[in-house]
Amino acid sequence: MPRRFAIALVLALLGACSPEPVPGTDAPDVQATDAADAADGALSDAADTADAGSDVAADVADTLASDGLGWTADAQPPFPVAQDVDLPVCPTVVGKFELPELSATGDIELVGSGWLQAVGVVETLDVRIRKPGSESTDVKAAGPLTLTGTPGVTVVSVGTPAAGVTTAKVTFATAGRHTLTASLPDGRQGVVEFEAYVSPLPIWEVEIAPVDWKAMVADPYDRTYYPATFKAEGQVFAGAEIRLHGGASSEMPKKSFRVNLPKGQQLKSGERKLILRAEYVDKTMLRTRVSYEIYRATTWLPTPKTEYVHLRINGRYYGLMNHVQRIGGDFLQAWGLNPDGNLYESDPPNELAVEPGGKMTPMAPELYAQVYAKQAGTKDVFDDLIALIEGVLQLPKDAFAAAIDQQLRVDDWLAYAAGMAVLQNHEHIRKNFYLYRDPAAADDRWVFFPWDLDLTLGHLWTEEKDVLDETIFTQMPLDVGLDTGAHGFYNQVYRVLENPAYRKRFFQFVLQIADTGLAPDFLDQRLETALCTLRLDFLADKRKRSSVGEYLDRVDEIRAYAQGRRAFIHEELGVP
Repeated sequence: MPRRFAIALVLALLGACSPEPVPGTDAPDVQATDAADAADGALSDAADTADAGSDVAADVADTLASDGLGWTADAQPPFPVAQDVDLPVCPTVVGKFELPELSATGDIELVGSGWLQAVGVVETLDVRIRKPGSESTDVKAAGPLTLTGTPGVTVVSVGTPAAGVTTAKVTFATAGRHTLTASLPDGRQGVVEFEAYVSPLPIWEVEIAPVDWKAMVADPYDRTYYPATFKAEGQVFAGAEIRLHGGASSEMPKKSFRVNLPKGQQLKSGERKLILRAEYVDKTMLRTRVSYEIYRATTWLPTPKTEYVHLRINGRYYGLMNHVQRIGGDFLQAWGLNPDGNLYESDPPNELAVEPGGKMTPMAPELYAQVYAKQAGTKDVFDDLIALIEGVLQLPKDAFAAAIDQQLRVDDWLAYAAGMAVLQNHEHIRKNFYLYRDPAAADDRWVFFPWDLDLTLGHLWTEEKDVLDETIFTQMPLDVGLDTGAHGFYNQVYRVLENPAYRKRFFQFVLQIADTGLAPDFLDQRLETALCTLRLDFLADKRKRSSVGEYLDRVDEIRAYAQGRRAFIHEELGVP
């Protein structure tokens, strides 16, 4: 039986573990562990793995065939425990993923903010007047400009041309084909067709001063909040604030955002602090949503909900966005956890992302606050986190094995890590995870929460193309994160897998999550329901990374990944 466990990720990406990638399409449109201890640990781990590896398949099969996983530790409910996942009601057949052919004639150009126009909102059109018979802008064009539309179109306002350009505001009352005619006193005209649609998504609107908007998007790493008015669910939240969200994703053409509602105000869901993800890295815009749903449907772990929304900024369609529930006080409370417990987010800045990284290893005292931002609990106090990292996680092997169950909810972590292995998410090894502990609880052990799951289901960071690599990998090791002493891509919590009993249980969890979350029926249902809700707003989105023509092929890559990853997991564990 092949043994690829504990191979370094970096070497794997260079082909050392024969990942057999599925070729994708390039995107031309886008831009301290002591050495001796490490060696000893690696040899010891190799021996443990050899001892356990010969019978892990039989153990897994026997255990699954008898009485579930037969847990004795941590008193968790039987695995898996399905959570309540809201699947929208969708048509049985997903509509076509193609844009309609629309005509435009004349010397006056009218352009909407989307490839399609949403019904029931005020749409801002850009108007450009061309020189007769030319593509050049007529900077001397004079008004007034007249704009009329076919039934179902209301002209709200029309600007006066300046240097050959202006704007107009219209609303579309009905779905379908509409025609707008623009005229100038000199007889020039423009006749343009528009296709309007009824969005099945919540429509969220942001109004921000143009000068603030320009300043915000000009500096990707500026975390300044700018005043804004936010509209959603029929409510107007004056006094809201907005900033860019994410690290490297802030540099992408389509931005992600954080929106804070005024204190004392919230959405009907109870949320006040909102995250809107552009999902630009993932051409399907599905990986984050599907990955969270796999966690929610196959584990008991606190996991964010997601929903797609239609986002408008200053009267224009910005794009299809993924509203991901923020992990914070409201999230903790919704899961029956103490919102005043100690919540840390591992999201080191770029200059610290590799070293020291969020690898749960010792670092200079002043760096903890930068690498592990404290999101709840006593501000600027990191004593319990430092005690875990510099104390428990650094213990010699035997002492570690005796102490870890008293400090970490091991079954929770095994399910968390198994989910990451099934999804093939490697970012969580050095960043993009939350860890939580409630010192006031009867069970005050640490627990990990999954977060930021766009580089999953086949996509990985590579040195050549960074996060925009199109290759689909399926055969990465299941225990990436275990320190072999040969590389820096590890997380010290993975020392849990040095224990043969925990290691076997980890593989059992991997198998069950894969056989549920990557099963065709489960996956297809979630892909199809997502596709039918996002389709029209995806088509309308001018900032999306994927072209319309390639989109469904990209979705099929997720299905191919699921099939390939399940086959790999079964082969590795010796299970038919």
